[in-house]
Amino acid sequence: MPEPLLSARLLAVAAAYAFVGWIFFTALLIALGDALLPVITRPLAPVVVLALVALTSVAVAGLSLDFFRRSARADAVAGLTLGVCFASIGLTLDGLMLLLTDFRYPNVEAAKTATLAVLLLLGYAVAAAVPVLVVALRVRPGRPR
Repeated sequence: MPEPLLSARLLAVAAAYAFVGWIFFTALLIALGDALLPVITRPLAPVVVLALVALTSVAVAGLSLDFFRRSARADAVAGLTLGVCFASIGLTLDGLMLLLTDFRYPNVEAAKTATLAVLLLLGYAVAAAVPVLVVALRVRPGRPR
């Protein structure tokens, strides 16, 4: 019988990567968020947010490559599974954390919350898309997987 496109193992590994990734990125934001994030009205805020999103995309690409190696899958389904897990698990855990902290992200000034919100929205969009882009870049005509 052929292997299903989406297996329980693939989903479990993707969920584990998403959970561990969320812990790592959240710990970084808690430790450095107030120092890194400017108030949204500052002229440098868009540049800082875009730079952090670019760093996030590089980190997600690295995690994706490791995920593909460990799961022995580097196809579109694996990329989509990882991306959906990154976005859905991360957004859920961030939402729960914000609810539990009365919408005060730990170690981030209230005035910087809008910048953080933009960073999180763009970061999760990148986290959802990058694994599929990594697959697309890895699988080119004439190039073995």
